[in-house]
Amino acid sequence: RKESSAASDVYKRQDQVNQAINGAFGEELVYQPVGGTPKPVPGVFTDAYKTAFQDGQGGVGWVTTAPSAGIRLADLPRAPTKDDRITRKKTGETFLVFEQQPDGMGWVHLKLKKL
Repeated sequence: RKESSAASDVYKRQDQVNQAINGAFGEELVYQPVGGTPKPVPGVFTDAYKTAFQDGQGGVGWVTTAPSAGIRLADLPRAPTKDDRITRKKTGETFLVFEQQPDGMGWVHLKLKKL
């Protein structure tokens, strides 16, 4: 039982961190599961960006990172799946979820494709 209680305490502390991250960096998003009802959720949105790298042979290449959103799983009506939608309230832009990466501590990182 002590191990279970310790794990629960760690999860609670991690959830407090997740809530603080949303408070500091989050914005209002609308999450819509496939076939489901839209739900406002707080989340941390990151725009797509490019990073230069040297290819080892004197050339330069580019790595493009997809836009993404980090969201507390507790704020979602269910676990996210491919083709769910995320809309940024402040811009009206809508994105499809194409990959989910849960961190095991109550947060999920969603890679997105702009519609």
